[in-house]
Amino acid sequence: MVEFVWFGFLALFLGLLILDLSILHRESTTLSVRQALFWTAVWVSVAMSYALVIYGLYEYRWLGFEPGPGSPAARMRSCST
Repeated sequence: MVEFVWFGFLALFLGLLILDLSILHRESTTLSVRQALFWTAVWVSVAMSYALVIYGLYEYRWLGFEPGPGSPAARMRSCST
């Protein structure tokens, strides 16, 4: 399952990079401050959403996720038993 998280991260990263560089900004124009703030908010929101998903997977075991044996969560479980 940990491999799924890494694969998801790489797929999301590459997909958003291709989307940003090839589709969203085809024309070479100067951005206004308002546009720059909008796109900054979009990409920060994407990053925070991904961090929230990772937090939910590791902390609350969403989708039945079990972290690998070397993760801090797994070490804490083994110390508490």
